Amino acid sequence: MGILDGMTPKKLIMWILLAIGIGIVLFILMLYLTLKTKTTSLERITPYKESLKRELVTVRPVHIFELLEPTKSDYTYAMSDTNQYYFQVLESEAGADIPLTKLKDSIPAGATIYFEKAVNYTNGVSGSSTPRFFGTISYKEKKYPIEFVWGRYTYKSHPENLRPGFTMDLAPWNNRVDTTIYYLPRGSF
Repeated sequence: MGILDGMTPKKLIMWILLAIGIGIVLFILMLYLTLKTKTTSLERITPYKESLKRELVTVRPVHIFELLEPTKSDYTYAMSDTNQYYFQVLESEAGADIPLTKLKDSIPAGATIYFEKAVNYTNGVSGSSTPRFFGTISYKEKKYPIEFVWGRYTYKSHPENLRPGFTMDLAPWNNRVDTTIYYLPRGSF
């Protein structure tokens, strides 16, 4: 007695359609899980933990950009200065035919920054990671909820360790560049 014994053509077609339907659902689920942006907290990772949940004071002017598509809806502005690679990205997005950002304000040195969160975002399509701080910058009566991209993926490495890591641009609250290469955890579910 075989599997198909006693199976009518109608039942066979139903089983085939059910198997195809389950296959399609599983394919869509796997595609979603693969392409979804993944996150990991950096709150316990150096150098982010040293700048979290404490007041930092800027030593150089910074620029505030309004994000038309913010990473987190509670943080609708991005902070950057000319020492940051991300500053060039924000400027180019502001000058695009369909802008994604616009320059909102320039704040002189002496502003207070308080970061509440640090998160590494790993893009599901490219696999690239972007570490970001989320917090508030305050200067006199001005207060902006901001994100700050700090850390750039690099292939510079020590001869004994050939894996790529992250370098840190000169932060607005620091007087010297941190030349350490950091190996940050990638985003996960």
